[in-house]
Order: sequence, then C-alpha cells, then structure tokens
Amino acid sequence: RRHGAELRQVEAALSRIAGHAYGACEDCGADIGFARLAAFPTATRCIDCQRKRERMHAHEATPSL
Repeated sequence: RRHGAELRQVEAALSRIAGHAYGACEDCGADIGFARLAAFPTATRCIDCQRKRERMHAHEATPSL
C-alpha cells in the first residue's frame, strides 16, 4: 500500500512538471523552496503551509483507544 501511495505522488509530481506547476505551493501559490524540493521532490506545499496543515490535522495522526 505504501509503495502505491509513493507511486501516485511521483506520478502527480510528473504531471505538475508537465503542466508547469511543479514547485508552486498548492495552498498559497508561493514557490516551494529548492532545499525542500531537493529533500522531498513530491512536496505539494511550501514549508509554511505544510506546518500549518500539520498543526491543524495533528489530532488525526494521534492514535486513540
């Protein structure tokens, strides 16, 4: 399942490249920093928007009993 998700992310990144949208944040439209793309080539958000998203959705990753 994990490999399938990674493959979909790579295919989406290739589609953004073809559509000249690669490197633009999907939330704010700002450029995604080179260092972030070098470390995480399939990133869809700039670091600021990603941090906001992680704070907003942190409860979803917390396991519950």
